[in-house]
Amino acid sequence: MEITAMPKNLLITLLFLFLLTAGCTAIRPAPLQGEETMGKIIRSEAGGYEFQAIDGYEVKEYQGTVRLFHPKGDQLSGPGMLMEVNLFDQQVSLDKAIEVTAKTFPAYTFTETKETRVDGLEAVSMDFTTIYHTPDGVVPEYQGAAEGEELRGRIILVMVSPTRQFKCTMLAPAAKWKEVSSSFDAVVESLKFYNR
Repeated sequence: MEITAMPKNLLITLLFLFLLTAGCTAIRPAPLQGEETMGKIIRSEAGGYEFQAIDGYEVKEYQGTVRLFHPKGDQLSGPGMLMEVNLFDQQVSLDKAIEVTAKTFPAYTFTETKETRVDGLEAVSMDFTTIYHTPDGVVPEYQGAAEGEELRGRIILVMVSPTRQFKCTMLAPAAKWKEVSSSFDAVVESLKFYNR
């Protein structure tokens, strides 16, 4: 039985298809850091709220204040979120809360403020930028940003009641903001307030 040689054009085409198919998996980009999956529900009894955490992020709570940070970041530059409740002796409007927040963070340049809703309540979203400086020149073991690097962030303010304010601060190195902000947004969308 005589075996005929494969036509040269067909051999080249098959070789090209093989290399293309084999290379598809090798050149697939790794998932972005911001594509984390959502994790378990965290309930803050002291704060009167609950939310869905981000898988892989460290969650720490103390008296109604929750820190949600990437293990390779730090609390001054992120990537991470800080959620807290403030109680007032008198009624505070959302406009007044915006004014106080802007004065509280003089190093932040607020670039955008817009109205939004969180768990059906009126809220405001305030985007900001700032420059990271290590505290007292001490560089943390896990540093989210380098000295002098730009940070991006967002503050969400919600007046849960006229005397109870919820504030969520999110931040990350500017180069990572686009990657992580969608996960932060998902946490905010999952927020539920109780004992209003």
